[in-house]
Amino acid sequence: MISRLRIKLPPLPEQKVIAQILGSLDDKIELNRRMNATLEGLAQALFQSWFVDFDPVLDNALVAGNPIPDELTDRAAIRRQALDNGTANREAAQHFPATFQFTEELGWIPEGWEIQKAENIVQRHKVSKKFTKKNVSKEGDVPVFDQGSGLILGYSDAPADINSSKELPNFIFGDHTCITHISLKPFSVGPNVIPLSAEFYDAYWTFYAIKDLQDFQEYRRHWMEFKIKEVLVPSEKLAVQFGDHVREFYKSIELNSETSSTLTKLRDTLLPQLISGELRIPNAAKLVECSLL
Repeated sequence: MISRLRIKLPPLPEQKVIAQILGSLDDKIELNRRMNATLEGLAQALFQSWFVDFDPVLDNALVAGNPIPDELTDRAAIRRQALDNGTANREAAQHFPATFQFTEELGWIPEGWEIQKAENIVQRHKVSKKFTKKNVSKEGDVPVFDQGSGLILGYSDAPADINSSKELPNFIFGDHTCITHISLKPFSVGPNVIPLSAEFYDAYWTFYAIKDLQDFQEYRRHWMEFKIKEVLVPSEKLAVQFGDHVREFYKSIELNSETSSTLTKLRDTLLPQLISGELRIPNAAKLVECSLL
């Protein structure tokens, strides 16, 4: 049936120009996506370095001549090299301890850090309404998060159930899929999506502490397993220090995402107008040029 439809078709030279104009928008959208992936990778790498590999603690221990646990000697050798060549961030390490303590639960951990259950560092929120595909729109002021890989179930113009901001973001946990996502803007949720906030510690640190805690096993509920997972908790000052770094990353991520959303809408609006001849190519080119400045 589609093959028999009659459509307006611009001459081939015009088609190529239209593709070039809209392609410049796609290029910028893709660039923003890669930039965001890089920024998220930097945030994850920083968390890994500070709170999983304990690099600043190893640096301090090496400088002070304190003993290094056998399990950490390979990483300590890498940190020794970083200290020797000047790439170690000694300023960032000043609030970290310089010794380790042994625990039955997690083995060797930095002196003074604690082990908490996930349920003790997050607060689970109840929502007044769970949205479904039937009551969301393609556009709206409030995103509705799903637990699938697409993340967005749709949009709503109703008041958001969860208030989020750049300074105090909240996040979600997919009960069936274990997907996690942090949001800097107010949002609502779909079925089996659990909205969370930080209970005591910096919100950005809390999100990275819980984001990979629970692995997906099969399509079933995982919350009861997630909430009893053990989390290594540093001092509040270190959590805030991490959050201050990552918050700047996410401000850039948010700006890139907003720009991409605007460019996507512009691209989708221009395409039918250019094909139909409603909008001439020179005018479209000017619109695109202005949007990319």
